[in-house]
Amino acid sequence: EIIEDDPSGALVAAAAERHGVLFKGPIDSEAKPSDDSKSHADLSQKWGLYANKTIYRSLPAVPGAPAGPEMNLTLVQHWTPLVAEAGSEASLALRYAFEMAARKNLTDISIALPAEASEESRAGLSAVLEGLCEKHEGVHAACRSIESIARRLVRTPGDFDVIVASLEHGRLLASIAGGLVGGMEYVPSAHLGRKVSVFETAHGTARQLVGKDSANPSALLLSGTMMLRQLGLVGYAKVIEQALPPALHDVFRKPDLGRPVPPFRTSRFTERLRARLEATADPDQLDRQTVCPEPPFEAWVAA
Repeated sequence: EIIEDDPSGALVAAAAERHGVLFKGPIDSEAKPSDDSKSHADLSQKWGLYANKTIYRSLPAVPGAPAGPEMNLTLVQHWTPLVAEAGSEASLALRYAFEMAARKNLTDISIALPAEASEESRAGLSAVLEGLCEKHEGVHAACRSIESIARRLVRTPGDFDVIVASLEHGRLLASIAGGLVGGMEYVPSAHLGRKVSVFETAHGTARQLVGKDSANPSALLLSGTMMLRQLGLVGYAKVIEQALPPALHDVFRKPDLGRPVPPFRTSRFTERLRARLEATADPDQLDRQTVCPEPPFEAWVAA
């Protein structure tokens, strides 16, 4: 469902609760930045948001991304300190990370802890991790300091599958990972909820770019593919994910004779992406790649 004119937000809320997802596009340019925080707080309380998931994946042809090993990292951030109490946001974030890793055949989960974490909290967390590892065969987890993860992330980003951190301590890791893939305009994001999950960009709304034909919608597109995968529409997600790199290559391709790369233009990017999609999309193939949606919150949390 596409809803454009809903001043009260009632139609959007009802549709999101029917489907269990909300794809959040750019916010009205006249809104105040402080309204975004209030909106997020309202959604967090209404839909039981407990963690944020961002994906950092190397994309060919992205200017500014350092040369080196490819990365495909999922960062799961929770809004409370990492404690072992059942039902806490941190506990739910941990359980989600294990369920996701097992479903995607990922093997390594790093738990980011501040240097000042007490021995008691480390011992309690280790017991929780041991139980989760036993439950999810093939998934291994280790507690590491934020500093050591940051150093290793810079040197060998491909070493990490999943990192779990608090929102406070995950900011450093998010900044490093964003730089390694060329910027936050290539980072999709989802707020995971008990009732509804909200998919949007990780970099905010960039109101200063309104009307300038210079906004890069890559992160918004990739956030959309995250939502499609959660709904089981894997074929549709793959088509977009496969069309994006060559479209970016077309936009950022260096001209002949050493002329500078032209500035990014949203209209040019849209044109090239549409052409790539039309050349590769096969409706019959898309339908065959529709699979069961990701398990809802109630299913995996009760397992």
